[in-house]
Amino acid sequence: MAAPEGCLALIDAAAIDSQWRFVLFGRVDGAHAAWFLGIMELKVAGMSCQHCVKSVTEAVHSVVPGASVNIELAEGSVKIDGSADDNRPAIVQAIEDQGYEVAAQ
Repeated sequence: MAAPEGCLALIDAAAIDSQWRFVLFGRVDGAHAAWFLGIMELKVAGMSCQHCVKSVTEAVHSVVPGASVNIELAEGSVKIDGSADDNRPAIVQAIEDQGYEVAAQ
């Protein structure tokens, strides 16, 4: 299936490792490109209450406004659905700027 020159060519999804990963194919400056959007998981220390959940969620949204953020306080887990891996450094920095410690992965 082809799309007009300069337009998005295909939006598709594939099951990888029992989780859905979304693939967006398109053209950037005349070259084909693909972006894989999936679930990113970070271990974050120092979260203990709903204010922490709000702060971390807002930090993630400052980098990726449309991402879905799921935080498990007991595990110190932050799952971000809809963010490409190349956003990881900016997301980590935004969370650390709020005073939390993100474990290296």
